[in-house]
Amino acid sequence: MKSQTIGLLVAIMAGGLAMPDSHAGDILIPARSIWKFDKGVPEVTSNAWSRIDFDDSAWPSGPAGFGYGDDDDLTELTDMQGNYRGIRIRHVFTIEHPERVDELHLHVRYDDGFIGYINGREVVRAHAADVAGHWTADDHEADEFEHFTIQLRKGQLRTGNNVIAIAGVNRSLDSSDFSLDPVLATSKLDHPGIPPQLSRAQLLADLDTFESRLEDQSSYLTLTGFDYRQEIAALRDNAGPTLSTDAFARQLSRVIARLGDAHADVSLETLKANTRYLPFVLADSDAGVIAIDDESNRLLDADHPFVIGLDGVALDDWLAAADQHVSQASLQLRRRRGLRELRRVSILRSELDLPPSQQISVTLQSADAKEQVTRTFSLSTERLRSGKVPLGDSRLLDGNIGYLRIDAMKNSRVDDRLNELEGFLDTDGLIIDVRDNSGGRYGMLEAIHGYFLPENAAPYVSNIAAYRRSQQFDDDHLHYRPTYRLNHPDWNAEQRAAILTALQRFEPQWRFPDNLFSDWHFMLLEKQPRNERIHYDRPVVVLSNAGSFSATDGFLSAFADLPQVTLVGLPSAGGSGATKRFELPYSGIRIALSSMASYRPDGRLYDGHGIEVDIRVAPVISDYLGESDTALDKAIDVIIANR
Repeated sequence: MKSQTIGLLVAIMAGGLAMPDSHAGDILIPARSIWKFDKGVPEVTSNAWSRIDFDDSAWPSGPAGFGYGDDDDLTELTDMQGNYRGIRIRHVFTIEHPERVDELHLHVRYDDGFIGYINGREVVRAHAADVAGHWTADDHEADEFEHFTIQLRKGQLRTGNNVIAIAGVNRSLDSSDFSLDPVLATSKLDHPGIPPQLSRAQLLADLDTFESRLEDQSSYLTLTGFDYRQEIAALRDNAGPTLSTDAFARQLSRVIARLGDAHADVSLETLKANTRYLPFVLADSDAGVIAIDDESNRLLDADHPFVIGLDGVALDDWLAAADQHVSQASLQLRRRRGLRELRRVSILRSELDLPPSQQISVTLQSADAKEQVTRTFSLSTERLRSGKVPLGDSRLLDGNIGYLRIDAMKNSRVDDRLNELEGFLDTDGLIIDVRDNSGGRYGMLEAIHGYFLPENAAPYVSNIAAYRRSQQFDDDHLHYRPTYRLNHPDWNAEQRAAILTALQRFEPQWRFPDNLFSDWHFMLLEKQPRNERIHYDRPVVVLSNAGSFSATDGFLSAFADLPQVTLVGLPSAGGSGATKRFELPYSGIRIALSSMASYRPDGRLYDGHGIEVDIRVAPVISDYLGESDTALDKAIDVIIANR
């Protein structure tokens, strides 16, 4: 971050990163704007520097935020600690009709305190005090933007140029960090830290950061053979004078999608706020995509359940547009996420060159494909849920069959699931349902798997992985999973022997550049003290679908290798990547990338494949309406046939 910031400051000093002339809505000074600044805290009685007529031409310029010590400042004050306790910053803003403005709204991330002035008059103060003519501050951390309403006196604002001046104060010379990051508007902002648009120079700076971070930490950067450099170069070449931050986020999402990294993601809070959504739920049944009313969970039109078009455009064309923003990973993941992306209909409309509207026309078709109707709905400001089969809690089913529902791989829920599992140890068969379990941590797998191993079973290598070498990652980067190198000091002789045996059979499906990755790391499963004398050897069915992802992929892979287990339902999404996130400095866009290449013990890659099932069962319409559960019925049949 430090070297990037220095480069950006050079461009700023040359005048290359000026903000666009106009800003959306009521924002007067957007996030990451260029301010004049001066190092040092002024005396309490000295406020001439805060007036509109003050000559700040000798002050340097830099983008907010200002500070040091926490790697989130665009203007990094590398010489501040031990030398000066604060800074002064100034920014001119324009008001055309001051008589219409009764208040201003200041949003600030600050550490530790600040004093704010409008046209030379103090208007706001936080965690700062006058002590014997000197500004001091108490301890305050800059976690989120805080909002301050500035009530204005009559005549305080002028027609035309006005100035806001802020003195930021640290509590001590040797403080470990400092931050001052302001945004000014005429109304309270929901997302003050995100500028509505970017200048060309800011966009190019963010593209540089984006590309360098991809090359530094993305584990699946070369997986699909996608020429990301050419794509990023095209974005640079085609950059205009300004671009909305939302549009920039969509550009980056297309790049990220092509990597084939199932954990990769581009997120921006304003993109969510500015989007209008489908006002009904889409669900993928065995016979086609259906529309469900969110509140009643009934079909939108029982006589015409299937969606075949929106706004006169075929559903497949909408899904093709949505697919541009979905990771090019497994087919089942792309289908599921494509339907989820399709909810953002107002954004996809523009990408399909359709006119904007607050309404959507939906073409519905009967089950026999002989009748079609078109209905019109108002778009929703809320993003509705994805279509899922309603699933119940863990319970004992008829025929002495246990049903263990695991809806999340959360370590905090392990004890509850173990207690439920132990209540099923005397059953004649067990169904473990991990449908729509999007993952989490591996404590659930570690705790449960041993119940299905015979006593004195050898350790089982369930995952082999390596992470990207990066200055961002420590040597213990994968220990949280827990996944360790062969030479990890805590392995015993039996565990090392299991690893060496696994390595003899291991042939990676995809070979990454060895010089860019760590040594191989291994996850082992074995009997635990709580289950060391328990072996559940009766028939087990594990239910899966395309909503089973990440740590749940690992769970399914490990259970698929047990002799008493049958996988029923649909293949899992396929993803294993040790996700790491970073924020682009000017746009505030957050990027998620996998940092680890991860394999099943036989060398098959999780990403792009998922875990196949032994018996494929797709949901029918009545499953989504809570009237049936076809996959569960099949699981019961499998248990009965094998017990």
